[in-house]
Amino acid sequence: MNKIDYALSKMPLLNIFSSKKMIHNQIVNRLGAQPFRIWLAEKRYGIRPKFLTDETSPHIKTLREKGIIVIPNFLPQEIFEQLEKECHHAIENLEPSVKREDGPNFYTNIANQRLKEYSTINAVLGNKKIEQYFKAAERRDVDIKKIVRLLSCLIQGEDNAKKDPETTLHEDTFFNTHKAWLYISDVEYKNAPFVYVKGSNNNKITDRYNKSYKYSLGKGNIHSRRISNEELNELNLEETHFLAKKNTFVMANTLGFHRRLRGEAGSKRIALAFSARFNPFI
Repeated sequence: MNKIDYALSKMPLLNIFSSKKMIHNQIVNRLGAQPFRIWLAEKRYGIRPKFLTDETSPHIKTLREKGIIVIPNFLPQEIFEQLEKECHHAIENLEPSVKREDGPNFYTNIANQRLKEYSTINAVLGNKKIEQYFKAAERRDVDIKKIVRLLSCLIQGEDNAKKDPETTLHEDTFFNTHKAWLYISDVEYKNAPFVYVKGSNNNKITDRYNKSYKYSLGKGNIHSRRISNEELNELNLEETHFLAKKNTFVMANTLGFHRRLRGEAGSKRIALAFSARFNPFI
């Protein structure tokens, strides 16, 4: 939680203007706080500077419309080959910053602060082209050093009774916010590809106002809202599975509906991951 959100959390009514996914006050929610937050965040986003460049402009147009962009061969081949070697060496030799079981699967990451000795990884995590994409996507003067940057590894476990929560379609939060991945591995069906519903980042298409209002009234609804097959069918939207070769850069607006597929046991997916989530009202 950043300093602004921490200060707002001490004043219950002002929680409306925090980046918290939900407000934990049923009176405020019944008055329509969540639809209001969605509307206000959308309006605030719309009046921010665009930060477009000749290179990012066509991709950002697609990102606005579809919610996702895919750019193959993102780095020069010789740089990517060195990056690939360093990523595998780091995963094999460094203790993860985070270890987590997602149902039967195993997820680890290494934070950027622990990767300083790897010159190519460090350079890509500070890549100015990636910074420009985040500036244009977020519509704010983003310093890439201010966003979350990780080397991530997902290993598919054996099937069991546990379910990976990330395999259920969901929206991360109520406002435009972006994540990106530079794939170090080829992404195939066996290693759990990313799934996105194109256009679901658009509030007018998804009727997010009514759905979020109803969700806000449920007890204990503090997590990302899950999307049922029935809702998807009602919206006449469908999933797209994003298979990709290594050295592909993917950026998605995680206000839109997304998940990952279940892969084959033992399969591994490695990526450099970037995530920006700022207060939407400032």
